[in-house]
Amino acid sequence: MEKKTKSRTQIEKRVRQKKNVYLVETLMQLKKSAPEIAKKLARPRRKQWKINLSELDKKLGEIKTNNLLFLGKILSSGELSKKINIVALSASEKAIEKLKLSGSTFTTIKQEIKNNPKLEKLEIVSQ
Repeated sequence: MEKKTKSRTQIEKRVRQKKNVYLVETLMQLKKSAPEIAKKLARPRRKQWKINLSELDKKLGEIKTNNLLFLGKILSSGELSKKINIVALSASEKAIEKLKLSGSTFTTIKQEIKNNPKLEKLEIVSQ
């Protein structure tokens, strides 16, 4: 039996409970263009993903593209050995500095939606 995706109204119900204005704005934009991603981001805070640069670097061996989408926050522990373009909900200041030092670029999901509304050509990295 195939799982049904949450309808837009169910996503809206979760959005109403959110206090983070930035997250709410991002979810409202995603709801229209990429409801699957909006559903994953609308999880409770305790279930939101966080990943360190060292863990991300380990996953780079499995990934075919350099354009990554992480549905959570990037943390600064560790280093990156490869140049990548990463789109995430947010990142710590130190993580952004380390990404720049490795030659990588960081873009928030909200910024990426403006250029690429359906978030195409991005490989989703899970935790």
